Amino acid sequence: MAQAWRRTMLASRTATAVRPSSSKPHDAAEMDINFDSVMQLMTSKYTLELVDRHVAAVRKIAKSSSRGFLLRHLEPLVELLRLVVQRFSQGQDEFAPALEEFIRVAALPFVSCKASDMITYGHHLSSFIKSLVSVLGVSSRFERVRIEVANTLACWSRSGLEQELLPDQPLIQAVADTGTPNLRILQQSQVIDELSASFKVEESPEAIVITLGAIRDMSLYRPLARQITNCGLLSNLVHVIRVNLLGSDVHLVAGEVLWNVLELDWEGCSEALGSMDVMESFRDFMEVVFAKGYRFKDKIFRNDMMVLLMYLSKKEENRQLFADAGLMGLLCSHAVSREKDTENIALTGAEEDVEFRVLIWNTLARCCSNPSCAEVAQRCGLVASLLSSLSTRRLEMEALSTLFLLVQHMPSAFREANGHAIVVRLLRETTTREMRNKCLHLLQVAVRSGFSEALGQLGAVGTLIHIFMDKTVPMNCRQLCASVLAGLCSESDANRREFRKHGGVEAIREEVLYRPDETTDNHLFFVLCVVDCIWCAVVGTRKNEVRFLDAGGLFAMLDVLEVAPLLLKQQLMGCLADMLEYKKAARLFISWNSQVTMKGGLKILLELWQLQQEHYGSTKDGVLLDTDRPLNPREERGVDSVTGALQASASSNSERLRRAMTFSDAQGRSVAPKARTPRPPPPVELGKQDFRAKIYAIVSCIGFACHETLGIAERQQMEVVKLFPECVQLETWIQVQEKVASIKPIAADRRWIEESVAERQKKTCSVQELQQELADERQEDEEASLERFYDDIRNRAPQRRNGSDGTGLLTCRPGLRA
Repeated sequence: MAQAWRRTMLASRTATAVRPSSSKPHDAAEMDINFDSVMQLMTSKYTLELVDRHVAAVRKIAKSSSRGFLLRHLEPLVELLRLVVQRFSQGQDEFAPALEEFIRVAALPFVSCKASDMITYGHHLSSFIKSLVSVLGVSSRFERVRIEVANTLACWSRSGLEQELLPDQPLIQAVADTGTPNLRILQQSQVIDELSASFKVEESPEAIVITLGAIRDMSLYRPLARQITNCGLLSNLVHVIRVNLLGSDVHLVAGEVLWNVLELDWEGCSEALGSMDVMESFRDFMEVVFAKGYRFKDKIFRNDMMVLLMYLSKKEENRQLFADAGLMGLLCSHAVSREKDTENIALTGAEEDVEFRVLIWNTLARCCSNPSCAEVAQRCGLVASLLSSLSTRRLEMEALSTLFLLVQHMPSAFREANGHAIVVRLLRETTTREMRNKCLHLLQVAVRSGFSEALGQLGAVGTLIHIFMDKTVPMNCRQLCASVLAGLCSESDANRREFRKHGGVEAIREEVLYRPDETTDNHLFFVLCVVDCIWCAVVGTRKNEVRFLDAGGLFAMLDVLEVAPLLLKQQLMGCLADMLEYKKAARLFISWNSQVTMKGGLKILLELWQLQQEHYGSTKDGVLLDTDRPLNPREERGVDSVTGALQASASSNSERLRRAMTFSDAQGRSVAPKARTPRPPPPVELGKQDFRAKIYAIVSCIGFACHETLGIAERQQMEVVKLFPECVQLETWIQVQEKVASIKPIAADRRWIEESVAERQKKTCSVQELQQELADERQEDEEASLERFYDDIRNRAPQRRNGSDGTGLLTCRPGLRA
């Protein structure tokens, strides 16, 4: 076995690319091979029985081409090889030695006599490989022939890989998509099917090793890796791993093939390996490794197999197989720490054993999303074992990462092991940033699993507020603190009270601002977590709300609402809608004015409403387009009615008026001093979430009576805001009508539906008429303004004529050139 492996390595080192080497002078015998005479000798009815002469002719051709076949001879070589294979399959065993010599020469690079030989004859290479591989199907009794074929394929697949190797880059990344000329030829020849069929029944250890070497190099190329998956070879590789002795070369090569295929064709490979027999083979092999794999190389290969199992566990369909095959129980029994374990080799503090712990923990944590696997893990005490590993400095980070997954699937086991108390104590005692973040991530999922009350009783609220108030702590860590505090206080009055007692209200108020330019961290997500914490810890608890309002929290939120991006605006509006149910908060909202634009909160909300309406195509020039669907029209309606024509006319006139007014505004800006105006916010995607319901909820809390002067466009939007519930009901009734169109309801139900739709349509039509009147009023104002603009120009004309010089050139001010 070792000799076979060394032979494969030697062949890999000496092989060169299939592309022709530099032309060298060849023997006359090699140049003058008469293939026609050989074919006539083998096919003529007079010499058909002279098998010994046929064999001698083939051997002579191989001997004369001892430095490699010529590319110009490819076509006759293919015909000759097919004929020899055919005779060999018919029982003429005398061809076996000749085939060995012929195939041995085929392992050498082809030689070109001219620079154009590869272009002229290279298309025959795939046919040559197909004929060569077909020998495997007819040589079951001749081991040496199969070995030579495997060696030739190994040389071909390895050839050219060294030239693709780049420094600091794995070979698989260099050739995965582009391959090498040889690998592309092998892929076109479909050699994997024949090679797989032969490998499944191969009994020769030497042939198995050499074939595995060829398959290993082929698996570096993605199309060939997919062929390996499709031909069912992977299950045979796992079987080979199971039946061979620990430490054998076969294990290393077979494991590398599985690695390559899994990396290049994860979907296909994980599906191909997701069967009961494969999982049982893995179980049997891992059982042997746990009991007898004490050598360093055994542990390295054990870790490689664990990585494969970890990748297989990523596919949810495979996780049930872990439990059914007994693999889950075997892994859990080895992962759980025991004082006395005489069956398996004890894990040490060596690097390979630490790596193994991390791999097996991650694999088990993924599998525990399956109920059967979770039951096995709970029975073995996996969570308690991981919690005990938190006292080991080298493993505490990995143990926390694994617990992060397990808490989501096994919260009861985490509670029974008192895991929440251990994590809170670790959070208090740790001083490293990484450990603190790991603990906070774990607490994030713990509060979702119903640990809020238990964590509050342990004083977690005060600990988190203390970390949050520390300005020296990085922003991402404080962000996690705000998120965990939101989870703790969302459903616990006791935790909200603790939040207030430890100064959490004042601390969270100080962070209600949006200044992304002042930090390199992601300030947006930090503020989102802060708003979420306010929503959960302050809103809904009257004492917390009073303290927050007295600290100026509402005004700070409105300041942020004006300048925040859309994602943060949505979060703020939801929080404000709940906070304004408190009347004091509603009064403060009405009294607020922007320090930048002097707008009130209502105007900002109506601007957001208008943007949402325009995004859904509900209005044009502030007028509803579809009275049946005032919020979400089906599609843009054509102008085919009198109302539509009027709207189109008004729209075009308004557009001309706006262009003229733009010129007038430019004149005014050229004379008047420039005032500082806020930069408009960047364009945002409005379709991700409909926040019109949030705007309605806020406006309904402060009252629909206008407390500030609204423009015409804002008054138009305000009419729709008032009617928002009726608009939603109207669209819902129309959807009901459409869905029951094929059903004939009773008269009472039909009348009820029709009356409900008609009643709400009447309201939307009245709103549309009112909006149209406001649009007409705006058009009249714009026309009057435009007329005043033209009158001003006409009045200035005599002054400009009087100001002309003697040359007749008109002198005028910049911006008023005639």
